[in-house]
Amino acid sequence: MAAASGEGAGSLAIWHGLADGSFRAAGRYEIASGPTKSAAADLTGDGSAEVLVASYAGGEVAVLVGGNAPVLQRIEIEGNPYGLATGDFDGDGRVDFAVANDGVDYVSVFLTR
Repeated sequence: MAAASGEGAGSLAIWHGLADGSFRAAGRYEIASGPTKSAAADLTGDGSAEVLVASYAGGEVAVLVGGNAPVLQRIEIEGNPYGLATGDFDGDGRVDFAVANDGVDYVSVFLTR
């Protein structure tokens, strides 16, 4: 489970689900302020979902790449990233993502390679 919050300094918190139905805290990551939308998709093709968070005020999309040692990557976006969508936009069998940018009136598409 993942949740993003924060109007000042933003954060992304992760919990792992346990067999008994409970959760345990798995990490907290600092992200840009103003997270608005999030999504989960397997961008790397390893069978595990990455977590994406659009940060409106911070002008970035944070991507948490999972595994034994999760890594937070940041992609700067012109304008104010607001919406996120995932899917195979170019038909190559890999999951891509798109970000709607408020204020500059366009959508950025990121193709997975």
